[in-house]
Amino acid sequence: MASQSIAYNPQTLKRELLEQSIHEWSQTLNAARNSLFSHEWPQAVMQYWRAYPMAEQLVKESTCKSCAVKGYTRTLTELAYALRKNQQQEKLSAIIELAKPTLHAELSPALAQELIAIMTNIAYAPIQEIDAWMDGLFAMDASMNHRVH
Repeated sequence: MASQSIAYNPQTLKRELLEQSIHEWSQTLNAARNSLFSHEWPQAVMQYWRAYPMAEQLVKESTCKSCAVKGYTRTLTELAYALRKNQQQEKLSAIIELAKPTLHAELSPALAQELIAIMTNIAYAPIQEIDAWMDGLFAMDASMNHRVH
């Protein structure tokens, strides 16, 4: 009896690796969000820092650029918020600078500037306003996930 081997072509392997990367990023982001929702700020910051380079790599590799950019900007936004809540505001300007090349490479100049403005607002606006804005963002996520199609 001859054994059958599965032949992997480069495209199949690349797709599987990409799917694995998306899964790892998603799991890390969910863990970060759980820490954020539990007000465990140091833990949230650590987990978002782990998710950030994953999200940036997905922007470079994903076949769905708009999906990857959305995930990247969301990861960046939530990381900025976690840094603010953990009183690490000095790192906020650093992540804005870190993100600028990716944002400018992947988005229109106007949209890149808009996202940079959001990061700046997270860094400097009154925390009550940022808390309310983030609560609204997560509430929108929840309503989108419960929508009947």
